[in-house]
Amino acid sequence: MKGLVISSALFAAYVVSTVVVSHFGGIRRYGKVFFPAVLFWTPFYFALYALTPADCWFLPATWLAKPLWLDVVYGYVVYLLNCHSYIDFFFGFTGGFSTSLLREILASGPHGCTTEELAAGFLTKDGQDKVYQRRIPHLAEAGMIRVNGAEHLCVATVKGRRWANILSVVKRILNLDKGG
Repeated sequence: MKGLVISSALFAAYVVSTVVVSHFGGIRRYGKVFFPAVLFWTPFYFALYALTPADCWFLPATWLAKPLWLDVVYGYVVYLLNCHSYIDFFFGFTGGFSTSLLREILASGPHGCTTEELAAGFLTKDGQDKVYQRRIPHLAEAGMIRVNGAEHLCVATVKGRRWANILSVVKRILNLDKGG
């Protein structure tokens, strides 16, 4: 149980630290905050575990784990899973295009806005669509697609076809439509 207590306290410190860095660090890519922060707080978990008494000053004797290694591992895994859930929540609920669209509609006031105005919010200064602009080069860099010629024809590589087939099966199992 000591591992769980320390894990919970450390997770709170992790959340606060990512919020502070996000607000005051001028962050554009949040993955560069979340993942290093997990590693930053890891030695603190083990140090706190080593420095605190077995009962954490308040745990009853019946709640103490007998194999020490199990309590250490259990608490650390819970910390990692909490961080993972926090990251999933952030990217899943606040970073999605649907959320961005809803926020634009809310900001437009009671009169709303047209679909053309919404779509324009996802265009770069040179008129390219931000949704595709970032993802196509990323897929090419990852070796999933090859962009051919001046017509920018995108062709799936062997690796890309393999992943597309796997993900298609997963989407069918989860009954997800074309967009997610």
